[in-house]
Amino acid sequence: MPKEEGEIEVLKFFWEKDHPIFKVAVYPSILVPPILVYAELITSEDSRDIETAQRIFDEYIQFTD
Repeated sequence: MPKEEGEIEVLKFFWEKDHPIFKVAVYPSILVPPILVYAELITSEDSRDIETAQRIFDEYIQFTD
């Protein structure tokens, strides 16, 4: 459970929001693109983060024919 006095980090957009790779209809443009969330999680040593990264990859990133 998150702590009320826990730290948070707020960042400005650093990506081009109109770039085609970030054009996914399933999330609003105000959210972080799935590929960036995946990149953050996959580098973790926590197995839960890696599992979540794989789910994000499978659902939002993996290109299929």
